[in-house]
Amino acid sequence: MFFFEFSMMTGVSSEDRLSTRTSSAIRVVWASKLARHSTKQFDLFFVTITTLTWGWFVVFMKTRILYITQSFPFPADSGAHIKTLSTLKALSQKFEVHFFCLAVKRPPVKDIIELRKIVDQVSFSVCPSIQSSLKTRPIWVLKNFLQGKPYLFFQYYHLKANLQIEAVIAQYKPQVIHIDHLSMAQFLPREKKQVWILESHNMESDLSEEYAKNSKNIFRSMFYWCETFFRKKLEDRFFPSFDHIFVLSTEELVKMRRIVPGKISIQKIWYKAIPLLLKKKASKEKKRNTLLFVGDFDWYPNQDGATWFVENVFPLLLHNNPKLELHIVGSGSGKILEKNTQCKQIFCHGYQKDLGEYFEKSMIFVAPIRIGSGIRIKILTAFQNSIPVVSTTKGLSGLEHIKNSCLVADDHGSFAHAVSQLLHEASLRAKITKNAKIYLKKEFPADSEKIFLREYENTIAAGFHSHRH
Repeated sequence: MFFFEFSMMTGVSSEDRLSTRTSSAIRVVWASKLARHSTKQFDLFFVTITTLTWGWFVVFMKTRILYITQSFPFPADSGAHIKTLSTLKALSQKFEVHFFCLAVKRPPVKDIIELRKIVDQVSFSVCPSIQSSLKTRPIWVLKNFLQGKPYLFFQYYHLKANLQIEAVIAQYKPQVIHIDHLSMAQFLPREKKQVWILESHNMESDLSEEYAKNSKNIFRSMFYWCETFFRKKLEDRFFPSFDHIFVLSTEELVKMRRIVPGKISIQKIWYKAIPLLLKKKASKEKKRNTLLFVGDFDWYPNQDGATWFVENVFPLLLHNNPKLELHIVGSGSGKILEKNTQCKQIFCHGYQKDLGEYFEKSMIFVAPIRIGSGIRIKILTAFQNSIPVVSTTKGLSGLEHIKNSCLVADDHGSFAHAVSQLLHEASLRAKITKNAKIYLKKEFPADSEKIFLREYENTIAAGFHSHRH
């Protein structure tokens, strides 16, 4: 700010001129001080307005998240889909979420509409090759192995999807890229300009290693040993690039911290958010002598567990309980009877949209899982519907402090004994189901969602700070 003063000096003596000059100089000094003071006031005003504007921006302009996953989460009929939907519901409370996924076929319009009720935008890329059989593409598998790519990655690679994601990033300009499943990390941009977060469902290299150890087919075992080697390489490469990794269990957290110290935490799911609604209320009188196993039997750990139970445990149970029935529900369940066609008391029902009927009539839920990690959400569903559970230790992976809420057995003799106990002891069934209800309330409290969101916000803030520096 400038001040000007003009004086007529003609007809004035030299003393008067000196006095006038002195007076003018004094006025100039005071004017300069006033100008500096005004500038400071203006600067303070500017800073205040800027702060208020930024505060308004933070409140009303939500952080933009690009959420990338490997399948469309509807229908919510698997643990992975249920967990993905739970995370999306939580994130959408505080952030603007653009959802992107691969899909074997175009999702039904009604399912897209349902998902749009949760997130801000939905886009997907149809990729039928996701379900391609390894047996039909051996050269393709060998070619990718020679390039150092595990099946976990090249199974989901799709050029069109890659181009679509690049376009979404360029147009949407997300501040956070959330990767659901490690397989989707291949779609991350080459240059990191966002906060990157990984939502892990399994320790993938451990999963393929267990497949290799348990496979009876030498060629399948060799394939999974190669797969394990390349998965470990990719975990070493990608894990450090994420700003934060959310895992499901303490076991996974310990294993991942061997690769990436810090920046890993356990993501508590919240059972109330699971959109598995039973049309019929479970009756107080369960149908006697009925066992239930629910899962996706196109997934090897479920297939392996069901086969082990049918071949090793169920014959022992039939010896003392000749009228016992086993009901297996889920996609691909028919494969279980391919080698056990003579048993007339095993019923495979395939995929069922409504599980209410099966949970209503079953007396005991079995989870004979021997491979894998992650949370078996169907076990929680059994808890909620007052059905006692018998599980292996592996089947309870991710569910800590749970042993008093179900019976645990890892070999076929003890598993059969545990099931027999529950079949014949009503007091034990009542005790187990009561403990299971208490477990649900204690381990999956209503504020689990808030805890997750608070940690997510802190992760974003730390990521923004590190990127600026």
